[in-house]
Amino acid sequence: MTGSAFASHVSLTSDDLELLREVWEDWCRDLDVDGSTEDAQLKARSLIDWFQFGISDKRQLRSLLNPL
Repeated sequence: MTGSAFASHVSLTSDDLELLREVWEDWCRDLDVDGSTEDAQLKARSLIDWFQFGISDKRQLRSLLNPL
């Protein structure tokens, strides 16, 4: 099965994409992760899923990238 667990037909605006990119790039930089790795790509997909599920706070999104 392909796709996201939180499939959504909600369109992302350029502002939404900028926010998600900033969170993702900060995570990559802070952990010294190459953005082209499978892990980084999975994190990017997860950010989009969470955002479409209704989580739009930058701090919350970032905290979800680093689970306990």
